[in-house]
Amino acid sequence: VAVVDDDDVALTEGDVVHLEAGLEVGPGAGAEPEGRAGAHGAAAQGRTHLLVVSGLAGEPAYAERFHAWATALLDAARRSGVAPEDATYLAEDPARDPARIAGRATRGAVDSALAALARRAGPDDRVLVVLIGHGSGQPGEARLALPGPDLTA
Repeated sequence: VAVVDDDDVALTEGDVVHLEAGLEVGPGAGAEPEGRAGAHGAAAQGRTHLLVVSGLAGEPAYAERFHAWATALLDAARRSGVAPEDATYLAEDPARDPARIAGRATRGAVDSALAALARRAGPDDRVLVVLIGHGSGQPGEARLALPGPDLTA
């Protein structure tokens, strides 16, 4: 599970992020990291499944940033060979980009998306879950702010 929070990571133009499955985000993405095969490379086995959850933004600037990060991840996944049906994007406001956002990022929708991933993914598949947004926590409990009840870990 990768957690992207505005306080921890700031993706800006020119940044390239290498994810565990060989996916890259940012300009210049697409070249394989040295010594690693991507989602469609010779060393890859099985399929790669991606779930991107963008939580409550709180203000328009964060909504823009969260959506840009999420769509950059989706684009990188597709360039790396992830099939469109294996990539799901849930967000605070699905009307923002209905062609890409599969539904509202509620706790129930996240639970359903994870259950669907569990049914589809095979033993050799990779499952990437990316959480983007604001969170909070107490000792022993982390939370991602979502519409309705928060997602807890």
